[in-house]
Amino acid sequence: MKVEIKTEAPPSRKAPLAAVGSVIAAFLAGQHHLIHMLILMMTFGSAGMSALPLLRRGMMLMSLVMVSVTLWQMWRYRRTRTMTMLGGISVALTLGLLLWSIAQFGL
Repeated sequence: MKVEIKTEAPPSRKAPLAAVGSVIAAFLAGQHHLIHMLILMMTFGSAGMSALPLLRRGMMLMSLVMVSVTLWQMWRYRRTRTMTMLGGISVALTLGLLLWSIAQFGL
């Protein structure tokens, strides 16, 4: 009688990076309100945001990056109807806020 023993393949080199990255991303996701308030407090609110266009443009650029990531994930992977709707709402709200920001404060 032959017994076949299967062993698991060793984890890839990306596994530790993914594990640490997910913990950092989860921490930052939980602290994003605090980070945003600190940025506003350090730059004196909306007046400071208009005084530092590089910071404002960087935040707008990151919003566009997140919109593109969300759209790519919706297109690339099969998602449930609920996840697709939530992603679509997120994209629409983000683009709406970006357009409002540009209309109010310019580029």
